[in-house]
Amino acid sequence: MLLIAIAQPYKNVGDDIFAKACNFSLSSLFLFCVVLKVGELTEEVDGQINEQLRSRFGVDAVLISAGMTVSIVGALVVAAVMAVSQIIEAARKPLIKLKSTKSVPALPLRSGHKWHMFLSHVWSSGQDQCANIKRQLTRLMPESSIFLDVSDYGINLNPCTCSCRPTVIPRVSCRLDRWMI
Repeated sequence: MLLIAIAQPYKNVGDDIFAKACNFSLSSLFLFCVVLKVGELTEEVDGQINEQLRSRFGVDAVLISAGMTVSIVGALVVAAVMAVSQIIEAARKPLIKLKSTKSVPALPLRSGHKWHMFLSHVWSSGQDQCANIKRQLTRLMPESSIFLDVSDYGINLNPCTCSCRPTVIPRVSCRLDRWMI
C-alpha cells in the first residue's frame, strides 16, 4: 500500500486513488480478521485466563464486523464514484462519429502506411493554423495519425530530405492569403 502511495504507478490519477482505496480496504479487512481471530482464541481459552486478561483480549465481534463492512462498502463507493466520473468524462469528450452508426469510425491503415492524413502548408505562413487543425483533429479522432510537416519531420526541417512517401489517403492543404485573414 505504501509503495503504490509513493510510486503512483498508474497514468490516470483516478486509477491511483482507486488502487489506494482498494489497498486500504484489503489491509483493514486483514486487520479486522486478525482481531476477530484474537477474540475467538480468547474465547477458546476463557477458562484458563483471569478477568484482567479476558477484558484486555476480548473483542466486540459486532463492532469489528461493522468495521469490516464499512471498509468494504467504502471501497465500493470509491469505485462507483470513480466509474461514474469516468463515464461522465468520456461522455463530455467530443469525438467525430458516423451518422449512420453513431460510433467512432474505424481508421485502419494499409500495410506499410503510417499516416491517416497529411497536413501541409506554405512554410512562410500557415504553420500555426495547420498545427491547430492537427491538434483539433487529434482531439476529435484520438486513434488517427496525422502528419504535419513541421512537427513530424523531426530535427531535419528540410522538406526535400524527408523520407516520407505519399501513402496517405486525404490531403489537407492550408493556404491563407492576406485577404483571408
